[in-house]
Amino acid sequence: MLRYTPHLAILDDHALALEIEGSLRLFGGVRALLRAVRRDCPPGTVTGLAPTALGACLLARSSRGTRHVLRPETLSRRLDALPCAALPVAPDTLAALQALGCRRLGALRALPRVGLRNRGYAALIETLDRAYGRATPQAHDWLTNGGGFAQACELPRHSASATVIEAASAPLIAALCAWLDAHQDATSLLELDLFHDDRRLASPITSVRLRTARPEWDAARFTGLLREHLARRRLEAPVVGLALRCTRVEPRAPRTAPLLLDDSPPPGREAALLDMLRARLGMDCLSFPDPVPQHIPERTDRWRAKATLPRARLPELASRSRPLWLLAQAIALTAPAHRPMIGGAPLALISGPERIEGGWWVHGQAPVGRDYFIARDARGARYWIYRDHRGTGWFLHGLFG
Repeated sequence: MLRYTPHLAILDDHALALEIEGSLRLFGGVRALLRAVRRDCPPGTVTGLAPTALGACLLARSSRGTRHVLRPETLSRRLDALPCAALPVAPDTLAALQALGCRRLGALRALPRVGLRNRGYAALIETLDRAYGRATPQAHDWLTNGGGFAQACELPRHSASATVIEAASAPLIAALCAWLDAHQDATSLLELDLFHDDRRLASPITSVRLRTARPEWDAARFTGLLREHLARRRLEAPVVGLALRCTRVEPRAPRTAPLLLDDSPPPGREAALLDMLRARLGMDCLSFPDPVPQHIPERTDRWRAKATLPRARLPELASRSRPLWLLAQAIALTAPAHRPMIGGAPLALISGPERIEGGWWVHGQAPVGRDYFIARDARGARYWIYRDHRGTGWFLHGLFG
């Protein structure tokens, strides 16, 4: 319900109150909002609408008559017809009202208020005034972040099937995303606990951690990751219940559409690919570049398990001056008559030389002196080769895409 209003309160164990005045225009009016709320409610849920929260609750619990009213005078007529037993008061108070001959709320309102107060029914009068809107509106404790989200459910039947578990998890994930929507938050970590009813197991709980490369709030993204995790996990016993937790939230970074139409991929597609790879191959399957500001090519490469921002600004180079693949170790080339060859075929030098030398100032590292060229073979493939200043010959160092 938090997707319809940020003002949601718990009235009792079986009733929720939604303050919807600020949401009417957004959802197209009260009738459209009621239809949307009913679609998201489980079967058997009844709704009431009134200018007061307690009045709406009493109408929802009434067995007959109109449950949705907008005007205070209409609410008064509807409440007058309800039995006194509809009020949330103690049983001895209801028995006393029946002894006085009060069967309906209209008859109770007709009694002298001073007499009721003298008999110790001041709380009853206050409850009645709150229902009819004749008292100061009750200050509700609106549901807030509260440090995180947690919700659990029981499976209708014990099962170890990934399809059944995914279907049972879908309402929990949808509730989480609605909660994130209400607070304009996102998360990159979910924890789903699968409970087993088997005392032979060392641990009756199987935990599934869903991580995303960037904070998300899309239920489809979380459901797809859960499907991948369940597909490669073997459960030791049937699952009897689920519990979804989310404690790591951060403010949402809104995604905006471009001003001009272009063919660029939608934002988040790369992150979705990374999340899918992690779910299928494990959290340690990916490495991210963390370049070092060095002008010697093989000394700029560094890789980490998590994506990080570069620690220093690297020199701007033309995209065609550096190869897509840099070899871990340069390969020596044959060069009869100073003409480098690959596979017995000579290479044509099409760009260069680009001189790269240095490293003599770094203790423990050999100095470098090279002239780099871009070369092409007869089939059009391009290579990044260099000639060593020390006279050791020609070497292949990289391959262009």
